[in-house]
Amino acid sequence: MVSPQPQDDQECRLAALLAEDTASPEEARELGETVRWLRRWPAPPSDPARRAQLIAALAAAQSTRRPALRDRLTRAGEWWPWLLLQAQARVVRREVLWASALVLGVGALVTAAVYDPAGGPGRLPLVLLAPLVAAAGMALLYSDQVEQALELERSTPVPLVVLLLARLMVVFVFNCGAVLAGSLLLVVLHPGLALWPLVLAWLAPMAFLSSLAFFLSVVSRDPLVGIVVSALLWVLLSLGRIIGVGTMLAALPEITAANAQPWLWAAALLCGLLGLGVAAGRGQRAPARV
Repeated sequence: MVSPQPQDDQECRLAALLAEDTASPEEARELGETVRWLRRWPAPPSDPARRAQLIAALAAAQSTRRPALRDRLTRAGEWWPWLLLQAQARVVRREVLWASALVLGVGALVTAAVYDPAGGPGRLPLVLLAPLVAAAGMALLYSDQVEQALELERSTPVPLVVLLLARLMVVFVFNCGAVLAGSLLLVVLHPGLALWPLVLAWLAPMAFLSSLAFFLSVVSRDPLVGIVVSALLWVLLSLGRIIGVGTMLAALPEITAANAQPWLWAAALLCGLLGLGVAAGRGQRAPARV
């Protein structure tokens, strides 16, 4: 049996990478032909003088032309933080995002059906469900497989902390958007329900529980630990709020109250920074594999 040549291995690897990163086999095939053409193309030697002359001419032409609205929108779309978020959104598993949206949508419909004005926004099913769903999505961002991928990503020019922070932002903003849509639906169906108090009831707890779940998954290297521990803590605090006076759980803090928001945001920031620091440190210390 003839062993495969190195060139064949490179072609297979190139085809696999392009098929993974593109939307269709046709696009991957076109890009593959372009890459092969660039490999065969004899690049002319670089002339520093001509390059400086071209840059000066382009800068002069750009300064004399007033940017149109279309150009401004194009520049805004090419802003590097936005491009980074778009790239990391492709890394996050779509199944996690759509599952979160489905659960939150069902929670919003259930809340609209059983809404009781006397209960207050802190006891609504959507408010109780939103932190749990967001925490589960955050915990799934880190695992043993992700830690191994950090070994490859440390070769990119973007620091690992920035990459992880971008993924956290993608998941958290997506969940915030889904819960906000559900909150708007509740306000439309029940005009007596105010939007801003409803948002405040779930936003800070969701940030805290999400950061805690991410930190626990990083420390344990197991997303299940982050999900279970954060869920148990949230259920305990929720029971203390729902059962009320006369039980030992009544001594637990009112986590959706306005006076709890400062320490919730502080705890969320602390857990998030610790989780990012531990994950980035492991990625930097990971030995290169051959």
